[in-house]
Amino acid sequence: MKGCGKGHDPIMLALHGFDTWGLEISETAVSTAERYAAEQMQSPRPENFAGGKEGDHKGCGSVAFIKGDFFQKDWESKLQVEDAKFDLIYDYTVSAKVITMW
Repeated sequence: MKGCGKGHDPIMLALHGFDTWGLEISETAVSTAERYAAEQMQSPRPENFAGGKEGDHKGCGSVAFIKGDFFQKDWESKLQVEDAKFDLIYDYTVSAKVITMW
């Protein structure tokens, strides 16, 4: 499973107020997504917002990336959230993103 890659979708959702996790099987991709997320959460690009205009992202959620295979159970223990429950698990083509709102 390829996973969330650079993290575009989890980052965009976090900028809109969701707490998100991106799941990726590649350690290199996790590192890349973490660097990209740090940059985007600090200074988001306009394409993360409807109409290409940057919105008010002061109320943004969080984004984190974990290494794991969606089809295995071991990734769930890496969430470091006790009794984690998800409102939505989003899968786009070969990507799997885990999204939650508390």
